[in-house]
Amino acid sequence: MAVKAGRIVGGFAWVMTGEGLKTALQLVLLFVLARLLTPHDFGVLALLMIPTGFIEIFANMGTRQALIQRPVITSDHLSTSFYLNVASGFLIWGLLVAASGPIAVFFRAPEVEALLPVMGVIFPIKALSLTSQAVLYRNLGFRKLTMIDLLGFTVGNFSVALLMAWLGYGVWALVFALVAQTTISTVAQIAHVRHPLCLRISPAAAKELLSYGGWISVGQIANFLGNKGDNLIVGRYFDAAALGIYTRAFGIAMLPLNLVGSSINTVLFPAMAEAQHDSDQLRQIFSRAIAAVGMVVLPASVVAAVLANELVLVVLGAQWQEVVLPFQILIAITYFRTSYKIDECLSKAVGKVRLNAGQHILYGAMVIALSFAGKPWGIAGVAGGVVTAILLNFVYRRISSLRLLDLGWRDIVHEYLPAIVLAIPLGAAAGIARHLGVELEWPAWGTLLLAAAVMPPVFGAAFLGMRRLGLADDLIWFYARIRGRMKPRAA
Repeated sequence: MAVKAGRIVGGFAWVMTGEGLKTALQLVLLFVLARLLTPHDFGVLALLMIPTGFIEIFANMGTRQALIQRPVITSDHLSTSFYLNVASGFLIWGLLVAASGPIAVFFRAPEVEALLPVMGVIFPIKALSLTSQAVLYRNLGFRKLTMIDLLGFTVGNFSVALLMAWLGYGVWALVFALVAQTTISTVAQIAHVRHPLCLRISPAAAKELLSYGGWISVGQIANFLGNKGDNLIVGRYFDAAALGIYTRAFGIAMLPLNLVGSSINTVLFPAMAEAQHDSDQLRQIFSRAIAAVGMVVLPASVVAAVLANELVLVVLGAQWQEVVLPFQILIAITYFRTSYKIDECLSKAVGKVRLNAGQHILYGAMVIALSFAGKPWGIAGVAGGVVTAILLNFVYRRISSLRLLDLGWRDIVHEYLPAIVLAIPLGAAAGIARHLGVELEWPAWGTLLLAAAVMPPVFGAAFLGMRRLGLADDLIWFYARIRGRMKPRAA
């Protein structure tokens, strides 16, 4: 079955819009919380995210991805997935409660013992809506998913985190905000999709779901080590305050990834899965995705690296100055980390889950080994190890994707050029704005405003140059389709 380009781009537009709003809200939230909470508070939250992030992999055992990827699903698949998810959610909560003491001892953070059982309640709550969420993904219901995500994030954080932080509850404000956000999203997803339920688990359906989902889980375990292995090293060999500084640097550096990476996973995986038997269409989706990601992430990363000092001062405050260097190191590589998400979606969509799991395992091992190797140079050394692992993973995954699609580097090299052409003048403009701000002794926010003012004309000039060189076709294509999809429909 052919996947209409309008559905993919329309979905991408909705998810990007939602992630853009969410990113803006995250910056506002971070601006306030960084002045109400300490690096130690953020570090303790990061410690909690290590065991909860690892055990979350087993919360749905890959059944959600299996429901999305299967060409046909039945009521047995839906019911079986629901019961497996709920049972797993309660089991995981119990394991976290039992393990909270030893985990606190391992990280030398006594407060973890009281916090972890409370944070673990998100698993049985989230389990109730995982099947409904999979149905929404499968039906490309990105508008509903975007609105639900924004609702949960906004209400959970702005009504709970800010109030509790202002009242002096410290890291508890962050934990209860996550619980509130999960609860709101769960209720909204169930309200939108009430799938059929049978009062039994089908062994045949369970086997079909878990045979695919099992390998997804293996890949997610290794991916967790790749995403959190550096936090594990910092949390174990440094202190909570150092981890708080590192995770804030990492969190800001990953904003472009959160903005675009979530859109890639949300939109491309179901779209590629639907087109998995059409090689030509898969190649087209793959190529367009490379161009779209590059034109957004690469220029943003270059500008952010140039203006790193001003961004940290404005968003976090002067007390977070140690964040600047690891932030610059990590933001420089964001494009490659975002781009290989396309390769991950491709391998999952065509059923190459063992290949995907193997790639995750290799990446996780590299992150831990290279982060540990960089430990003697502090958190900047750990960040350098992560950067090296990301580069190697990007090259390996892209080669694997080209083999799957029977393409060569020459077939896709032109998709990288628009991003480079945009990044160079925008980065230079940011550098000039920063130089003027320093020379005139402007405050950090004044330099950022100056940079923001010069970006539109520089972008316009770069776009005109791209059109003359024939490099703007993908940008025009995406804009035309996004504009068409976002227009209100005639009555």
